[in-house]
Amino acid sequence: MLTDAQVRKGIAAAIKAPSLHNTQPWLFTPTGDSVLVRADVSRWLRHEDPLGRELMLSCGGAVRHLVLGLRVQGLEVRCDLLPHPTSDPEQVAVVTVVGRRPPTRRDLQLHAAAWERHTDRSAFENRPVPSDVLDQLRGMAETDGAFLDVLSADDVLELAVLTERAEALLQCEPVLRTEQARWVSTGDQPPEGLPGHALPEHGAHRGSPVRLRDFLAAPTGPAADPDRDPPVVEHPVLVVLGTRDDDRSAWLTAGWAVSGVLLTLTSLGLVASPLTQALEVAGLRSRMRTSLRLQGSPQMVLRLGYPRGPGSPQAGRRALDDVLCRS
Repeated sequence: MLTDAQVRKGIAAAIKAPSLHNTQPWLFTPTGDSVLVRADVSRWLRHEDPLGRELMLSCGGAVRHLVLGLRVQGLEVRCDLLPHPTSDPEQVAVVTVVGRRPPTRRDLQLHAAAWERHTDRSAFENRPVPSDVLDQLRGMAETDGAFLDVLSADDVLELAVLTERAEALLQCEPVLRTEQARWVSTGDQPPEGLPGHALPEHGAHRGSPVRLRDFLAAPTGPAADPDRDPPVVEHPVLVVLGTRDDDRSAWLTAGWAVSGVLLTLTSLGLVASPLTQALEVAGLRSRMRTSLRLQGSPQMVLRLGYPRGPGSPQAGRRALDDVLCRS
């Protein structure tokens, strides 16, 4: 039987998982020796994510964080994804304690990283990411049932074209823009959504090779101040993580794998942010698969690098008791 303290420590790690616009769409119900993880569909962005793909990615990351939060307490667990896909599709996983075992060094490292990991949309240092780090990320993704491709310079140009097109199309959807605006806050540390001061500048203010998402519909023309120094050209590593299949189970697997990549980066002193606009337009997502010669369906695009200065601040989190449900 899981104690209340064990459950709370596990969920404390789970709520640190990344999610689409920090919507945190998950609920946790402890039952004896298990914790049921459910998608909180009240936080599903149905216009931006009509299939629920990014909802499942978010929940997959929360499941991995929960597993880590239990393992570091010396518990051996089994994770069953989508235990009732037809009768209860909102139940995304059951995490069950099946015994005891000492946590591995890797468990401890990734669990510690969960408290430091955050999306960093600021400019990165002009410092290369070591090849052995990229190899480690590829290996981890493969172990988790996904793949991770590092984009070449030509691939980055292709991605830039797709992303620019996607951003233009998404900006023309007023319902989507209204839905998205709900999750941008002007407060310093909102418990959910994105703090406005953590969002990036755009256009002439950034030297990014691929357009960043414009949450606030900022102007993209020349800078208003002609005396302002030009931006430093950014050279992030761009990677695509994907899966062979493209169903709800694959999306959860992708979320699990993305979480592992992000926690590993954090433990090594690197940061990342998503570039997912082209994944949210069906035709462009399909073209991405063929244009970038991917092994399967793309699920996440990340820019990786070393933070320049303090980087972006961490986004807030909902209170643990707001996501803990008693059966």
